Amino acid sequence: EKNLIYDHRYIFDEIGFNLKPLEIQGAIGLEQLKRLDNLESARRENFKKLINIFKPYEKFFMLPEPTIGSDPCWFAFMPLVKQNDLFDKNDFVNYLEKNKIQTRPYFTGNVLYHPAYRNHGIHERYGNLKERFPNAHVATTSSFLLGTFIGIDEAKINQIKKVVDAFFGELLGK
Repeated sequence: EKNLIYDHRYIFDEIGFNLKPLEIQGAIGLEQLKRLDNLESARRENFKKLINIFKPYEKFFMLPEPTIGSDPCWFAFMPLVKQNDLFDKNDFVNYLEKNKIQTRPYFTGNVLYHPAYRNHGIHERYGNLKERFPNAHVATTSSFLLGTFIGIDEAKINQIKKVVDAFFGELLGK
């Protein structure tokens, strides 16, 4: 798909696996398990705080919510910028990044856009990917991630709130 911008770390040139199970990773994982309760509660708490920051601007975002019957421990907070006439995802993400709030793209996005699938008849099989998979396209082009990990303390949450509020203050003239 033309005009899609991907973070180079999440572009797949080949189909396959990238598994590197190393002993050191196993040792780190075992140590992390000892902290699991704290890690999990921090992610849940930070997710709630991020929801509260974005809730006043919900008309501009589709906010993540758990499916019925689930109790996720959120890896990240992933809002999707709804189509509007004032800004797009890149405008918002660039503003956050300019103000030292790190974001991540929606990792792979629609994997069928990646170079690894160019020679596998994807376009012949499915035609226009944007039209055939409109939800995947919107998720790929309009969403981003903010971390929820334990290192996001109250000062960082307050900074995120300040920057998000400033963006909308400038945008809406408040």
